[in-house]
Amino acid sequence: MTKLERLNRLAAITNMVCLINGVALDMVHMIILKYLILGSRSKESNSRDVEGFSLYKISMIENVSIATLYRRALELMNYGILAKMSRGNYTVTTKGYFTILYLYITRSRLVDNELATASLRRLKQNWGLEEFSDDEVFNYVKLLVKGMERRRLSVLGICVDSFPRTVFLVLPEKFKKKPVREAISEYVGDEALVKPAERVIAKAILELFPTVTLKDGCEVALMIWGRQGDAIRYRTLALRCRIHGYTLGECPVANNLINLLIH
Repeated sequence: MTKLERLNRLAAITNMVCLINGVALDMVHMIILKYLILGSRSKESNSRDVEGFSLYKISMIENVSIATLYRRALELMNYGILAKMSRGNYTVTTKGYFTILYLYITRSRLVDNELATASLRRLKQNWGLEEFSDDEVFNYVKLLVKGMERRRLSVLGICVDSFPRTVFLVLPEKFKKKPVREAISEYVGDEALVKPAERVIAKAILELFPTVTLKDGCEVALMIWGRQGDAIRYRTLALRCRIHGYTLGECPVANNLINLLIH
């Protein structure tokens, strides 16, 4: 490839730009992320090392200047999408995987099915959600995107390193009088999306809110309120039942046991 052909190719791929709240991600950014997540698919390299694929290898395979790749990698680091491992070697952060899924959900043409699927599975690992299906976690991420839109938050401006705390994106500030499932559905405006993500939501709540373990082995996350001298009031937020697993809302058996415990 001649120098002119290289310049024309670079100009073409940099014309594909996605804006995230004023921050531009172009095809060079995405080339870096694809190699780090998927590894090399080319005949020039058989490497499948997705942890720290070097910029030098990417430069050789894609015929993009190493200086351009370093600049784009630095930009991705500033956005919190990449972390540096060693000289010339980088790895994608949890925010990076989440950002790719955000782009996919919002229908960016920069992200294809293969990259989105690989990012979802890496996000599952980082969040410790291997017990859930890909569909459950993907629906949870879609729900978070709805919550971000509701709060007018940028994907690059939020912290997603702590899985349990992400549930705050979909929980309204006040929901004492409503079941959790109903409160979230009304808040994000999409009831059909809550049910497929219910078990993941329940796990996040159980890890975030105070819990009690009942005599039957069920773990319950509670919201408790009431002034001193008044009757104690509570709402069951989420349960991990020995029989039904993770679930949101009320359980008559659990409520009876909690009442005995409180009174």
